Amino acid sequence: MKKKQTPIIISRSPSFFSRKIDGKWILLEKNKQFVRELNETSSSIWELAKKPTSVNTIAKKISRLYQHPYDDVLKDVSLFVQDYLHEGFLVEVQQPTINPR
Repeated sequence: MKKKQTPIIISRSPSFFSRKIDGKWILLEKNKQFVRELNETSSSIWELAKKPTSVNTIAKKISRLYQHPYDDVLKDVSLFVQDYLHEGFLVEVQQPTINPR
């Protein structure tokens, strides 16, 4: 029997300022003079990560938005999330443990 994989929950890092200007998100690291402009798809992911959200939920919403197959979108969203977690733009949020009684 396969073990069910726990979904990865992500959120925006509080270490960055972000602002939407002319429909695009601009990210600015608080302690550096570093600016990044997100493209349309990345902006959609960034908006969905405002509150803790699973990577699967983001992929489902992006898949519907752009009318692309879910599995293809999940691969792309996972790569984006992996890169942005590594760079510190996103953080992984721990799910609370529920103790069955």
